[in-house]
Amino acid sequence: MRNQNLTKLAALVREKNEDLMELWRSKVQRVSAVQNLDTPEAALHIATLLEDIAAALVKGKKKSLLTVAVDEATEVHGVQRFHQGFNLIEVVADYNALREAIQEFAEANRITVTGRVRAILDRVLDKAIGVAVQTYSEQKTLEIQRQRREHLSFLIHDLKTPLSAVSTAAIILERTLAGECKNNTVARMLEVAQRNTQRLNALIARVIEEQTGLQKTGAESILAAKIEKRHFDLWPLVEELVHDLQPLTEPRGIHVRNEVPPDCSIFADPVLLTQVFQNLLSNAIEYTADGEIMIGSAIPDGDRTIHCWVRDTGKGIPEERLAKVFDKLETDPHKGGSGLGLAIVKQVIEAHGGRITVASKVGEGTTFKFILPLEDTAGLSPKVGNGTAA
Repeated sequence: MRNQNLTKLAALVREKNEDLMELWRSKVQRVSAVQNLDTPEAALHIATLLEDIAAALVKGKKKSLLTVAVDEATEVHGVQRFHQGFNLIEVVADYNALREAIQEFAEANRITVTGRVRAILDRVLDKAIGVAVQTYSEQKTLEIQRQRREHLSFLIHDLKTPLSAVSTAAIILERTLAGECKNNTVARMLEVAQRNTQRLNALIARVIEEQTGLQKTGAESILAAKIEKRHFDLWPLVEELVHDLQPLTEPRGIHVRNEVPPDCSIFADPVLLTQVFQNLLSNAIEYTADGEIMIGSAIPDGDRTIHCWVRDTGKGIPEERLAKVFDKLETDPHKGGSGLGLAIVKQVIEAHGGRITVASKVGEGTTFKFILPLEDTAGLSPKVGNGTAA
């Protein structure tokens, strides 16, 4: 009788696959992660998993419970649920919803799920849960490791611009100090500063090279840093950056203008937004000589976004490279570098719920423009600065 029930249940699972999946759908909606997924997406691999379960039930007629297992569907399912944003509790709940659906469906079709039939069904689903949880955990571990590597690369990359400014400032100071001021102690301190900035630059270049090598085999990146938004004035942030980067701009004859309205307030993470402007300014300085760089912002009338831009009168970007400038590891073949700066900018802007674009013409210059939401979910309104969007 028990073998007949195993056979009947296996046949029912195969023949009434769609009906069983419909019952599972009604139960799995209790899993919070599924509520944000379209049903077809949530149900991917379930049909294959049911076929694996049916096959395992047939095998269970002759094999020991210890050897009853499912095939590769659960492994794929665990990876899929990880990418869909499930947590481990929801992964287990997903399978238990399927267990409950099979039991109810069997009873509705007059198949008794007790004794060995129940033991085999539990064994199969418990094994499926174990495999799915294991693959889910492996994916989570790999993702955390990748995020840490990538975030380290971003932090190291962002050290380059201020370190370059310090190094250049030391060189300018050494050249411009009057003879009576440049005693042995001052000369020695300047040598120490230059020697150590060279060492730091070499170390940073080495680490970036190693990290870039690791990232070439990685998956699509996501921002690893936690965003901490708050309202703050934008003009002082830009003005401080312009002042700090003077050792890089003045020797190249570049005039930098801060055109951000003095009363302009923004809602963002100030540390990450500093990274954005620092990378955009560094990029503009690299490709501009004897020209201008303008940093500005504006809030269009009636809009709930703020528009910010960095415009230069530099050499411009060839049209064939424009579509790739935000790609990670994309570099100018004539300039080199790590190819992380603009990738960092894009990730930070998108993590804030914004978007960034670039417009450029060879020989005339480039404009990077990004748009961010003005306020938080609580509806707190920032101060609005006057200005016209670029």
